Amino acid sequence: MADDILTDRHRRLLSHWRSLIPAGRDIPPRRSFDPVDIPDILSFLVLADIEGQELRFRVVGTEMTEAWGKDYTGQTLSQIMGGEYHDFIRDLFDTCISSRAPVVSHSRFQWDRGRHLDTIRIMVPLASNADPDRVGHVVVGQSFDYSQTGPQSPRVYSLKDGTFAEISRTILT
Repeated sequence: MADDILTDRHRRLLSHWRSLIPAGRDIPPRRSFDPVDIPDILSFLVLADIEGQELRFRVVGTEMTEAWGKDYTGQTLSQIMGGEYHDFIRDLFDTCISSRAPVVSHSRFQWDRGRHLDTIRIMVPLASNADPDRVGHVVVGQSFDYSQTGPQSPRVYSLKDGTFAEISRTILT
């Protein structure tokens, strides 16, 4: 299950995100989330802004830059990747946005250096400051295990009613 695959850093991000949710709301506003408040996990974070139909990476942690081989701060998801992997990552973002809930995935990461890695990511939504009923941002915490290859088929989970439930079949169709 998703709880079993989350690392301490993923759990720390989820706990921090939960602590920012105001009474009577389901997700925290963007203004309440400052990555420097969690310096011990800042290096594995990405903060993406939703700009119309596109996602722009506003903050990209140093571990992400190292794993990707480039700093993609300021670029859009479509500028960074294409094809099936883009579609998979976009589906993860879209699920997080539409459900207004955390999404966890465990998958194989195609390293640009010709290697496959194991990767676990958690995505948490943030409300737009101007419109608390609209998700305006997504924070991603992504870890890599360079010693192993991720699963052949991605596993995807969404947080519903306080429990992670597998949604792989809906997101991968």
